[in-house]
Amino acid sequence: MVGWARLFLPTFSSTIRPATKNQSPPRPKIHHTWKFMVQYLPHAEVQTVLLSARKTRSETLTRLGYQLTDYPGVYQTRQPVIRNVLLLSLNELSNEPHNVWIKCFASHKKVKKQAFNKLEELDLISIANELKWFISGLMRLWFGTIRGEQKMTIEFTPEEVTEFGKQLGEVWLADLTVDDMLARFGREEVLSHVKPVDRLAGLKPEEVLPYFKPVDRLAGLEPEIIEEYLKQLKRHKK
Repeated sequence: MVGWARLFLPTFSSTIRPATKNQSPPRPKIHHTWKFMVQYLPHAEVQTVLLSARKTRSETLTRLGYQLTDYPGVYQTRQPVIRNVLLLSLNELSNEPHNVWIKCFASHKKVKKQAFNKLEELDLISIANELKWFISGLMRLWFGTIRGEQKMTIEFTPEEVTEFGKQLGEVWLADLTVDDMLARFGREEVLSHVKPVDRLAGLKPEEVLPYFKPVDRLAGLEPEIIEEYLKQLKRHKK
């Protein structure tokens, strides 16, 4: 397996075709790899990865010299032109969390569906918002949520898919009750986003003070203020 790289240059292909009689082997992203190696980073710190949505035919792998490594779905070759290009077969990758997001683009519907389910288990909220909405949009376009919904054949740009996911998110959020929100995020997390003055809005002092110890009630007060209050309290008792 390759060592650690500072920069990964992914390129995507639905299929991988071997070279014909008059063609050289495929060289995905070779230009970009060479550019980064020469202008920016040392050879060992750049890794080009070819992502294959479909399982590559064995004869194609043999012709290109790609062999399966110790990692499922990860192939390497010793051919000089493409030896630095890793091949990842998305349908064959393991279900480790770091593989899940890219397996959403696998050609097998079962593999794709399992990947989306795993993403939901991992909690999409931990993913950057733009990627979260993009994935949400893809889930809707590929699987749908309405019974009997027909498969969409319209092509969408990444921006349109992301916007579609945002719209779905807004509809979903609009149906959530306050209790649903608190159950998902927890009261402490919600309150951490509210200013202290807003937390106390609508509450009377006598409703708040019972929750504080006497020493906490006096915290931050100047001695003069405390003494003046004691004098007033004594006069009131007389």
